Amino acid sequence: MSAMKASTTHLQHVRHMLAVSVGMIAAFVPVLAVVMIPSPVGATSEYVNASIADKALTYVGQWGGEACVDSRKPGDSGGQCRSFVNCIVWMTSGGTQNLGGRDYFRTMLRAGGQEITSIDQLQKGDIVQEGQGRHTFIIVGRVSGNVFHVVDSNHHWNEKVSTYNRTVTLNGYKRAFRMGMTAPAAPTPVPIKPIIGNLDTVTPAPGGAVVRGWVIDADVTRPVSARIYAAESGDKPEEGKSVTVKADGTRMDVAALHVSYGSSHGLRTFVALPKGNYTVCLYGVNEPNTPGEDKKLGCQAVAVQ
Repeated sequence: MSAMKASTTHLQHVRHMLAVSVGMIAAFVPVLAVVMIPSPVGATSEYVNASIADKALTYVGQWGGEACVDSRKPGDSGGQCRSFVNCIVWMTSGGTQNLGGRDYFRTMLRAGGQEITSIDQLQKGDIVQEGQGRHTFIIVGRVSGNVFHVVDSNHHWNEKVSTYNRTVTLNGYKRAFRMGMTAPAAPTPVPIKPIIGNLDTVTPAPGGAVVRGWVIDADVTRPVSARIYAAESGDKPEEGKSVTVKADGTRMDVAALHVSYGSSHGLRTFVALPKGNYTVCLYGVNEPNTPGEDKKLGCQAVAVQ
């Protein structure tokens, strides 16, 4: 009897330990489930957002469910508008973004979408969701104002994919989401404002020539420099003698033509030259720290006696 009693006690002890172990595992498993499920909330997925529209456009004229057949996305089928968009995003994102779920707005945010709140910010590939299941469509491009070219499925209640122009408004009921990345905007080029001016006259004078003209660098209103080159005829003037002067003389005729720049842009200067025949050229010097380069404003021949 004692042996039997001992055996029974041992069996009860084993059962008790198993029950405790199962309870501990049952209590621990939910914790594991919470910890191991990754949160999809985050930045837009790393693919070009416009490719959503490009992919959708390849199905125009077809049954919208073809996108779900091709994508093999779990949980979506048929040619309804939302299913079509879900399957397009699934394909475009490489199966990383699943828009399936009861709350049409929250699922796009949880999949990493960025909400767009202004029609002025809508770009190709953005998804517009009207209500909880009323309609879903994809932006292809702006036509004008709040009219956009769009692509969707089931617009005509036939589960076919079509593209057309649609007036778009955004509010708490009609919301837009960007699931992919947009290409960074090209840097705005710095406009290069020209150097303007003219070589008016080159007049021979004893021991040289008098050069008259005017120069404006349109990047600034203040007077700028001018450079005068002189070389004997047949040579390249820019390889001959050079003189740099400030074009700050009063020219009321220039001020009348270029009102915003004032009158202090004229020049009248003597250039010493030996006897001979010369080609004299006037250049406007680009103002330092502004875009652009020096500009030739004219050349004239002169005979120095």
